[in-house]
Amino acid sequence: MAVTSISQRKAHKAHFGAPSSVRRILMSAPLSKELRAEHGVRSIPIRKDDEVKIVRGTYKGREGRINTSNRKNFRVFVEGVSRDKGNGATVPIPVSASNVVITKIKMDKDRTALLKRKSTKKGEDVEMKAASRFMQVGGFGKDYMGRQEEEQVRLSSDDAGESWTASKDKGKEKECLLFPWREGCEVTPAEAPRDPFEGFEFQEEGGHLYYPAVPAPRKPRRPGERPRLPDSQPVDPSQQPHPIHYLIQQAKEDWSAKLRRQSKTLDEAVAEYERRYKRRPPKGFDQWFAFARKNDFVMVDEFDLVMRQVEPFLALQPSLLRERHEKLQFEEAFWMQDKAYTVDLKTPDDSRHARPQMSVHGPMKTTNDRSDQTLKLLGNIAQFLPEMNFTFTGHDTPWVTMSGEARVKHVEAARAGKFLPADEANDFMDDWAWDGWAQICPPDSPLRQVPSVDERLQKHHIHTEPKRHSFIYDHVEAMDLCSHPDWQLIHGFTAWPGPRPGILYPLFVSTTTSMHSDLLVPPIDQYDRPKGNDPAWEEKKYNKVIWRGTTTGADLNVEHHRKWSQRPRLCRFPFQSGSVKLPYAPADKPSRLGPVSTLVSRAQALAQEWFDFAFLGSARQCDDPKVCAEFEKDFLWSDWVGENEQNEYKYMLDVDGNGWSGRFHRLMSTNSLVLKSTIFPEWYSDMVQPWVHYVPIQIDFSDLWTTMAFFLGDEDGKGAHDEIAKEIALEGKKWTETHWRWVDMEVYTYRLMLEYARIMNRNEDDPTSWDL
Repeated sequence: MAVTSISQRKAHKAHFGAPSSVRRILMSAPLSKELRAEHGVRSIPIRKDDEVKIVRGTYKGREGRINTSNRKNFRVFVEGVSRDKGNGATVPIPVSASNVVITKIKMDKDRTALLKRKSTKKGEDVEMKAASRFMQVGGFGKDYMGRQEEEQVRLSSDDAGESWTASKDKGKEKECLLFPWREGCEVTPAEAPRDPFEGFEFQEEGGHLYYPAVPAPRKPRRPGERPRLPDSQPVDPSQQPHPIHYLIQQAKEDWSAKLRRQSKTLDEAVAEYERRYKRRPPKGFDQWFAFARKNDFVMVDEFDLVMRQVEPFLALQPSLLRERHEKLQFEEAFWMQDKAYTVDLKTPDDSRHARPQMSVHGPMKTTNDRSDQTLKLLGNIAQFLPEMNFTFTGHDTPWVTMSGEARVKHVEAARAGKFLPADEANDFMDDWAWDGWAQICPPDSPLRQVPSVDERLQKHHIHTEPKRHSFIYDHVEAMDLCSHPDWQLIHGFTAWPGPRPGILYPLFVSTTTSMHSDLLVPPIDQYDRPKGNDPAWEEKKYNKVIWRGTTTGADLNVEHHRKWSQRPRLCRFPFQSGSVKLPYAPADKPSRLGPVSTLVSRAQALAQEWFDFAFLGSARQCDDPKVCAEFEKDFLWSDWVGENEQNEYKYMLDVDGNGWSGRFHRLMSTNSLVLKSTIFPEWYSDMVQPWVHYVPIQIDFSDLWTTMAFFLGDEDGKGAHDEIAKEIALEGKKWTETHWRWVDMEVYTYRLMLEYARIMNRNEDDPTSWDL
């Protein structure tokens, strides 16, 4: 065969004149040995934020993060690879992509899809392929129906009856695990299962996933070309599987990626902190990281909720914050002062031989157990903290708010590393153009686009049934009232115009919302509550959902709250009249997901089979005996139901009261599946995964019917997904044992207090003086 050569000039032109799509391939770098084993891929196009090790050239042995990937010149710039010029300036040194090995991949949806495609093209081992397919859809290393696979994998085709059996040759299996493209590693089944959602696209908005999905457009072939619908093997929307399979698949992938990317060393943790928050960690971060690692704390990087709360405070001068803190502690005329208590932390002169001393003062010092609980939480970490004091509220609710405009000003100044002038720092930026809640929300938020609360109540525009069906996929985002004005009037906490925004005060609280600006600490109430006797999943008596609780969470003196707040609505839920039409999945099989069908049934008959909701005792937060008596006539009431009796139910529902849920820890510690409906993000929100550890439920309960139809099937149990429910229940219990220990709350609080120490103690002439 003839060999055709090309001139050097033409080769140079072809190389440097290549289109972007070709340059992307030319800018590929090999993966490290560990990543090759994990993904079954040798190399991928390099990109910004990948972590690499230089293996050839002048800077061999250096490691760092990619700051810039320059396709035009086929070079990358690695963090720390630079030289100093004669004038003192530091200049980054370009490195060829072929001289590096990728040691940590910056993962996102596109990267995940690319790795899957490349792995498949290289002839991925079929046993691994089948297992991964099943694990993604079933959710937990199971088949599609959540059932445990046998040690010897066997797939069958309903149409052809053909089957294949995976090899048990362990030596060959290990080789194929590392090098799936090698000869002898390819085994072709009669019909390898494909992604059941391939060709479909779900709309995601405001933390919700809307269904049914629509056919996904093809990606443009050239820049500027309009997306086109698939022109080969078009998908039939009526044949799509149940969307809960998709939610579980995506949630499991997100959770696995989150676990993999957690920093393993202090240098990695510092670099990740700087990448996320664009500043150095606070002083003491190194000791905190050592404490976290010593106690097997897993989610060392997941503190976005903390930083969202802390960031606005970085715009204020420490002297101003200390002045406000003094007011919070001692000014009796100040409206928040009687709602708080303060812990004073004193460091002994010789800290090597004595533990720090803590004392409590303030109006709520002995009102309840909160001050003693706080001392207990701080007990083991006080030795690592500087001398200072902290003010907490003893109530169930948050208090500190600021206008959306003021928050923008504070965050912009903080990110620029500047302090706000005193006049701007003390400006409420409240023009009374909107209700309090709307004024607190961002200026462009949906809540500012709707009429006032009084106007909506007057016109009886309380709540509109959703026009599109949806499930929650991002629970924290779905809790945000600013983005979901439609549920403002159906939750007792928000069903009023709202407080007027004020200025920032350094107050620690046990509960918060997306609209508040307090500092959130882990609440300890009911943490040690006994779990009770907890049968295994198969031994639980009742295949239905239980909820028991009091009438907290609303002011029952107000007629609107008696009708529309969350707990009365829940207890009326089983008495819905008429019939319901619910999507469910009776055609699902272990090896293949079937299309969604419609379950039609009388609402009350189905509710009797699925739900057990009742109030406990008698009406609370209700002053007028006549009103209370009328209210009680409308509901089922129950005597106290202990832990042992509740644990007989496979499904438990958690619904907001006045604030955060004290029972959630106990519920998650059981072998039951927990469903949770809330507007209150909690301290662990960045460290838990909905649809892996629990099932999120919307505030209006519009997805409660459809969720239970998926898990329980029809009246005869056809279409039930009991094994998937069991796996979520057990994963939730495992998460509680691993991520919600007492020491996990200590690690979180320790990190929060370091951030607090920085905002209170920085040198005003040098804002970085309290940085690591």
